[in-house]
Amino acid sequence: MNVKRNILLFILISSVIVSYPVLAVINRSTTIYLVEDRTYNIETIAEFPIERIEGNMSIIVFTSPDSSYDVLVNLINSAKNDIKIEIYSIYNPYLLKALNDAIKRGVSVNVITEKYHASSFENNYNIWAAWNLTQAGASVYWSNDTEFAYTHAKMAIIDSSLTVIMSGNWVKTGVPVHPSYGNREWGVVINNSDVADYFIDVFIEDLSIARPYSTSDGNGTIVSGYIPHGQYPHPFTSDTFQGYFEVTPVVSPDTSETLIRQLIDSANETLEIAQLYIYKNWGTSLSPFVTDIVEAAQRGVKVRILLNNGSSPNEDLVQHLQSYENIAVAYSNDTYFKTYHVKGVIVDGKIVLVSSINWSKTSVRSNRETGVIIKGKDVAMYFRNIFNWDWSVSKVVFNNIVNATEETPSQPSGEEGAGWLSIIIETGIAGIIIAIIVFILKSRKK
Repeated sequence: MNVKRNILLFILISSVIVSYPVLAVINRSTTIYLVEDRTYNIETIAEFPIERIEGNMSIIVFTSPDSSYDVLVNLINSAKNDIKIEIYSIYNPYLLKALNDAIKRGVSVNVITEKYHASSFENNYNIWAAWNLTQAGASVYWSNDTEFAYTHAKMAIIDSSLTVIMSGNWVKTGVPVHPSYGNREWGVVINNSDVADYFIDVFIEDLSIARPYSTSDGNGTIVSGYIPHGQYPHPFTSDTFQGYFEVTPVVSPDTSETLIRQLIDSANETLEIAQLYIYKNWGTSLSPFVTDIVEAAQRGVKVRILLNNGSSPNEDLVQHLQSYENIAVAYSNDTYFKTYHVKGVIVDGKIVLVSSINWSKTSVRSNRETGVIIKGKDVAMYFRNIFNWDWSVSKVVFNNIVNATEETPSQPSGEEGAGWLSIIIETGIAGIIIAIIVFILKSRKK
């Protein structure tokens, strides 16, 4: 009888001991805070204010190459009244066809796009897109290259209610027709009239200083209808979340520097950064984003940075960061992705930035860029799962994170932290079982 009582007491005590750290982790909560008393650089005069929009809303989440094409075509096909697009490049012939079909249904299509690209080969393709859309009945405008170094935004507003924000251009690599080939991109569609109104104001402001496309600009170079295929296994589908969210529009050059720095500063536990490239220096000074990354790591935040393989600015960044603890850097898998073109951040698995904003001085302070910061665990975890999958197939350059294997799961999990919580629980249970067996054997000998 004493043996049985001792066994039951042992199990109870052991369960409490093993459960304590698990319960402590589960009950810990994190909320975003905004550093209102910190002075951030603003070399430009902000036209648009910082505005946080809260409430019940529906958000579609998607990624390229997996699901972006289907999401965008379905949205264009659903348009009833008007489509406003402000984008760097828009020459995917299959998206142009969908827009042409929308125009035939009586939908008004207005587009602001860039005429002069950093990669000059894109210029004639975009001129062809402008000509194509104009022939169909759209109104197409060239963005103002005096006000902005580049109009690098990737946004659309449909029927004044749905706002599309992406990292990807509407080209064949950014929005691939076949999901096995293309860039890694992130995108969201937010169904909220207040969010739409904010970006409509941006569109109207930029339209007021834009120049209409003219046939004197030429008809450009037609883009082939060839659909490339690749080796990417495309494991992700789009998803839709309905609930209470906080959405903060992000606009360069107006608010992006302040908001991104505040976002990095808000990290308490984890900071995942997905970028095409990160410039270490802005001119002769260290990038403020790099400064904030280091500060986050120094206060104990575990920082993972996933960069495009082959972007030269990343080499200087790696050399600068590799001596700091709590930071890991990896290069993307260029067998699966044409380009790792994401411009995003995930904070504590609860807040996510989806944007067009590269981490360079030009993109932040001189371009027109658009993005959103969404506070909502479902949305953040969707992109964190993608980030974890991408990390698992990437080339890790260095990893200075303590207990790194617990922080870098090789496959996406459905629950935040589910992988390492399971390890703790399973290890504890195994220990209890072994201890009980030993205890019983010793009791029998007595």
